[in-house]
Amino acid sequence: MGLGWLGRFFLRDRQNRGNSASEDDRTVLLVTCYSSEQNTLRAIANAEPWRLLVAPSLDCAMRILQQEPVTVVLYDRDLPTITWQGGFRTLLRGSPLICLILLSPVLAEQLRWSVLSSGGYDIARRPVDRAALVRLVNGYCALRKEIDAVESKAPAK
Repeated sequence: MGLGWLGRFFLRDRQNRGNSASEDDRTVLLVTCYSSEQNTLRAIANAEPWRLLVAPSLDCAMRILQQEPVTVVLYDRDLPTITWQGGFRTLLRGSPLICLILLSPVLAEQLRWSVLSSGGYDIARRPVDRAALVRLVNGYCALRKEIDAVESKAPAK
């Protein structure tokens, strides 16, 4: 049985991070130009074990990704000047194996499949549903930690 898309996602994520990210690293990069979303995410990050970085544009996000280890990128679907697909392509070129979550006012299965086929992890509602976003980000971090633990016990190839 193969790894499936989720297993490959985590395997590539682990290989990309190498040993630079700590086991409990939960750095979230929010890419949005909307101050209301920034304020909401700051409040969530203060209550969670997250370190929040904010980028008002894709260019700013790329600079941050070159300087900081980031666990999850929350990318606003409605950023001006570029489609979310173009933003994902740019982010994945710079950091090919990061976890991308699209923030969208629409949660539709067709959009979810588009996000997955574009290299993303999932979608989250905007305005942010606190409980759902916390489950999504913390769930990703927990799965990554479990896969890291299993892989660290696997025999070297």
